[in-house]
Amino acid sequence: MKALLVLLTYSIAILISFAVSISAEGKISAVLYEKGSQRSKKLFTLDVDIETKGPFQREVATYRDPEGKVVVEESALLKGAQVVSSVTQQNQTQQKGEIEYDGKNATFSKTENDKTKKITETVDGDFVVSGSFRHFVESKFPRIAAGETVKFRLGVWDRQETIGFSLFKTGEEGSGEQKVFNVKMKASSIIVAALIDPINFKFNKDGSKILEMTGRTAPKIKKGSSWKDLDVEAVYSY
Repeated sequence: MKALLVLLTYSIAILISFAVSISAEGKISAVLYEKGSQRSKKLFTLDVDIETKGPFQREVATYRDPEGKVVVEESALLKGAQVVSSVTQQNQTQQKGEIEYDGKNATFSKTENDKTKKITETVDGDFVVSGSFRHFVESKFPRIAAGETVKFRLGVWDRQETIGFSLFKTGEEGSGEQKVFNVKMKASSIIVAALIDPINFKFNKDGSKILEMTGRTAPKIKKGSSWKDLDVEAVYSY
């Protein structure tokens, strides 16, 4: 029942930044289009800057509206494929979220209206946030490409908890260097899956790059006086 009530309102504010994690230092860009617009209506852009120092990698994903205003910024610190910490500044809703992970426990902090709430959860299974998602997928890609289902716990900063998800291949396109894998991300719980639309990805042949994504994104859309969750179609460039 708790999951049902929570997921009626929560946003998975990570999805469009999944491409932030690549194996080498560099930059990634994406255009976020209104879902169903045949890529004719651009809503936001994404730029990701990546810096590596020793065993650590800092990745900063910045979302801008058509006027160039920063609406969301996500920063993740990784050690190898594992997240150490992440910080999300949601400028639309004036919220800030932080996640710290020690290999066993995930500590969530959310600041809103100058008040900070902190919650710690013991994580059972692989723990993933937006900044570590690409590393996680790439490390599991041989299994995904072979048709296996891979499960993980996704840290959701605004809900201050983890949610279980599964990744699995739904098809293949092309061949050789141009081969593309279609992968679906779906909530593991039947109840939760009924409330959240799956997220669909297109990956390159070895899972090192996200080419396209259709689903929930970090920025929101304003309807009336309220900010609402937003699904988009995202196209990436490297």
